[in-house]
Amino acid sequence: MVYKRLIGDLGEDLVVRHISNLGHSILNRNYLKRSGEIDIVSKKDGIIHFLEVKTKNISVPHETDDAPDVGSISILNVSSDDYINFSEFPEENVHDLKKLRMAKVIDEYLREFGFVGYQEFDVDIAAVLLDIRARKAKIRITPNVIL
Repeated sequence: MVYKRLIGDLGEDLVVRHISNLGHSILNRNYLKRSGEIDIVSKKDGIIHFLEVKTKNISVPHETDDAPDVGSISILNVSSDDYINFSEFPEENVHDLKKLRMAKVIDEYLREFGFVGYQEFDVDIAAVLLDIRARKAKIRITPNVIL
């Protein structure tokens, strides 16, 4: 379980780095309420983005592997023909119950931070395929997912 949490945290850190490079301002991370959690809340061009991050490590961990620092991992272009390909879909792990919880916690977030009636927001899913041993990752963001 600790390893799974480490991989999830690393994936979230990589997504934060990636979307920050794309011009997003990070508003909140791991926003937690009784109804659920939002991994990342960001804002770009006046639109608030609520991101759910799903990470999958495609390499077999070895007991001597050190936990990599997020800065040591290269984010590859999704369209490159590198050995990491998106034949797997981590975002498929966002099931209906998770979507329902996300909708509730997004509503709570909008109310708590004074965005009641705010129409400019997207719910995005970030899929991260990580090769922890090679220190490489690919990130695919599916924008504006309908809850």
